[in-house]
Amino acid sequence: MPPVTTCRLLRLRDTRKMSLLWSCFGLLVALAVHCTEAEVRRWCYYTNWSQYRTGLAKFVPEDIDANLCTHISYAFAALKNGKLATFEWNDNDMYNRVNSLKTSHPNLKTLLSVGGWNMGSMPFVNTVVTEGTRRSFIGSAIDFLRRNDFDGLDICWQYPTSRGSPDVDKERFSMLLKEMRAAFDEEGKRTNRAPLLIGVVVGSEDRLVDRAYDIDTLNTSVDAVSLLTYDFYTPGTFKHAAHTSALYAGKSSVGPDMMKNVEWTANNWVNKGLSKHLINIGIAFYAHSYLLEDASNQKEGSPTSKAGTAGQYTRLDGFLAYYEVCQIMSRSTKYYLQDKGVPYLVDGYQWVGYEDERSVALKAKFALDNKFGGVMLWAFDVDDFKGICNTQKVYPLLKSVNKVLNGGSIPTQTTISPVDVCKGKSGSYPDPVSCKSFYICTNGKGFIAFCPPNQLFDHVSNSCVESSRAKCS
Repeated sequence: MPPVTTCRLLRLRDTRKMSLLWSCFGLLVALAVHCTEAEVRRWCYYTNWSQYRTGLAKFVPEDIDANLCTHISYAFAALKNGKLATFEWNDNDMYNRVNSLKTSHPNLKTLLSVGGWNMGSMPFVNTVVTEGTRRSFIGSAIDFLRRNDFDGLDICWQYPTSRGSPDVDKERFSMLLKEMRAAFDEEGKRTNRAPLLIGVVVGSEDRLVDRAYDIDTLNTSVDAVSLLTYDFYTPGTFKHAAHTSALYAGKSSVGPDMMKNVEWTANNWVNKGLSKHLINIGIAFYAHSYLLEDASNQKEGSPTSKAGTAGQYTRLDGFLAYYEVCQIMSRSTKYYLQDKGVPYLVDGYQWVGYEDERSVALKAKFALDNKFGGVMLWAFDVDDFKGICNTQKVYPLLKSVNKVLNGGSIPTQTTISPVDVCKGKSGSYPDPVSCKSFYICTNGKGFIAFCPPNQLFDHVSNSCVESSRAKCS
């Protein structure tokens, strides 16, 4: 796997110490620091609620392909009275089953993730409030993690200084990380074990970054920082069709929308001083969906009336796992936003901004080319882990990410546009990917149109007819 440079004797979090030593000892330190090559992190998430989905969508630890990840974060633990605690009734059993993967994959690192959107800020607020509460949490965390065979703690506080968290929590969170780093290192030295790792999940909004996080502390105290470079737009907060995780701003973005993409967010963190080697570029395997006000207006930015229809398995309005998206592709019209590096599809009134093998590969290549430390992948259970859509292609998104990080090529684009269909033609022509729509072409140019309800486009008569009579492949 292509390398990123790390240093054996001085950790990335010791960069300030290294700078001081360099000024004092110059060449001596340069000779003392022995640099090695380390693989790009593939930081994957296991979610303890995916066990409750039905049928082929039910996800348990045995469904994990540990060959595809360097780190696995188990999401989520709870905070009770300022201490780590299980959340689900069977977490202890699930801990054992996830951590047993290290028997056959000895280089795999597992972390327990605490927090998440649903937990909110207040449990963290109460945990960091004083030196005593922080010390109590850190001591109990070391015991909890060691007892359950985890290699570290992944903190997903969404977010310091937000959702009830006061501004002073920027400083208190920073103090927690510093104190935790010192305690984890001391415990590792005392017990002759590798120190517990610290991961942090952080937000993307520019004002939040300044308000919530001390960059120097992140650089010197944690082992990885996972960027939430997705959910830039969601159906609950936006009334126009927009992709949740564009790689680039694209030509249509203006004003604040220029900041809602992976490239801008990652570069903003770097410009504020965060070490690239700490950064995991976040990649989400799920889609967000909207219901269009006008089914014929299919462009990104089209007005929407509400969140899209819930999926068969995930059952959340406006949310679809990849294995739910790929099941509707054959009856949908697919588009690619070339300047943003992401696809979307339209199924009747439903507009779905999703990821495919090409778009996740582009994000992985972005991380690789720009020498970021890794990628963060959310999550195992919303990729097509069982081959629901293609039994010969299990984990298509996660494997596409791995292929690129292993030096492989980016998949070619397979979506259709009016230019593809109408080249050199005039008249009505079938949509190659959907029986519900067709193309009206004039002198090589055209647009997509849709059949009325209960009708399909007949490939013999080149017209919309009753579904029962339509001949459409």
